[in-house]
Amino acid sequence: MNAQEGSFLLSIKDYPVKEGSIFYTIETVSRCYRLPIEGVEVISKSDSVFSIANGIITDVFQIDDQWGVFVKNSTGLFYVYWHLQKPILEKGIIITKGTFLGKIKRNDEDILSIRLMISDRKGKIFNQLKTVELLKKILPQNCNYKPQEIVAL
Repeated sequence: MNAQEGSFLLSIKDYPVKEGSIFYTIETVSRCYRLPIEGVEVISKSDSVFSIANGIITDVFQIDDQWGVFVKNSTGLFYVYWHLQKPILEKGIIITKGTFLGKIKRNDEDILSIRLMISDRKGKIFNQLKTVELLKKILPQNCNYKPQEIVAL
C-alpha cells in the first residue's frame, strides 16, 4: 500500500464545529489515477456549524430535506457547508470567522456530520487533499497535524 493511501482522521476544534474530526480518504484507483473525492466529511460532537472564514453568504439551498450554505471570501474562494437543517441566515449577509451558520442534520445512522467543500472562483471544487491542506493553513491552531490512519485499503 502506498504511504498516502488509507482513511484518516484530523482532529479539529472551534471551526467549523466546536469539537470534531475531519474524515478523509485517499484511494488509488490504479497506478496512475487517484479517485478525486471532493471536500471532506466533518464529524461533530455537537450540532452547531460555524464559518471557517470571513465572507458573504452567496447562496442558501435545499436538496430534499438537507440544506447547504455557500460563503465566498475576499480572495474568491467558496466554502460550501452541506447537510444542515434549515439555516437561519440568508443570502447576502456578511459574516465573520466563527459566525453560527446553522445546525447539522443527523444522518440515517444518527451521526452528526457535514460535508465541507472548498472551490476556487471558477467553481472547481478542491479534492480532499487540497481541502485538508488549505484547512491546515486557515485553522493552524485548531488542527492536529498528525492524521491518524484508521482504515487501511
